[in-house]
Amino acid sequence: MLNHFCIGIGKEYIWLHDFLGCCLNLSPIARILDGKHYFLDARNHGDSFQAKGMDYKTQANDIVTFMNAHGIRKACVIGHGMGGKTAMALACLQPERVEKLCVLDSAPKKYMGVMDQYYGYERHYLRFIKNTDIEGKTRKEIESLCFEKFDNPRIVHLITSNLKGNDKSFTWRAGIDNITDGIEDIEGWDVSEGKYEGKIVAIVGGASIYTAKNPLLGENEPVAGLYKNYFPKAEIEILENVKHFIYTEASSQTKAAILKHLSYLGNK
Repeated sequence: MLNHFCIGIGKEYIWLHDFLGCCLNLSPIARILDGKHYFLDARNHGDSFQAKGMDYKTQANDIVTFMNAHGIRKACVIGHGMGGKTAMALACLQPERVEKLCVLDSAPKKYMGVMDQYYGYERHYLRFIKNTDIEGKTRKEIESLCFEKFDNPRIVHLITSNLKGNDKSFTWRAGIDNITDGIEDIEGWDVSEGKYEGKIVAIVGGASIYTAKNPLLGENEPVAGLYKNYFPKAEIEILENVKHFIYTEASSQTKAAILKHLSYLGNK
């Protein structure tokens, strides 16, 4: 069972984090909505179980298993990055379980053809975690090693958020071997069947290579082109000059967009 925590009462919302993230990531932006909010750790992330298989059909099935165990017949599902792909897979494969879908800077696309040029840094994060000796080091010393490789504080925070322990006794929380083995699935999109005819909003970064600046978009093709094959009713909200981490880079704009599109659900 996926690790989670829950706040609130009423209409159910399920929040799914990005690659190397955890259930805490999206909680600050959820409080604008009345309802019962479930924040989940994906498999091999946070305090969830570790197991092989990072493809989106498998991850979507994890969500269904979670919903069944908690008596959730249908929920509004919100996901960022990897979590957005999991949410989209769930909506395509079991649309009756998704009341409304909100994806934060994520698209149902395979990145293999442009991986090295545009998206290879995700593999760099994994190599740092796998190959860096942290035995006997303090958190500050590990952060310093991370800054030597990555000069973006958001990336350093993302990577070091996977540490567990204290003093000089840290280990990595994430199931890095399983994530590494499944990285092509994380970067891919394995759902070839299904279509979601329900309400979906994609809130995207206007400067993000995952969405608005995606190299897989055709010349002069609008962002909606990323979604049309699976989500014919997709609405697009572009946050100008914002990159992938929209909920931290543009927190107020992201909250306003979520509230605009999801607040109608209200309480039961």
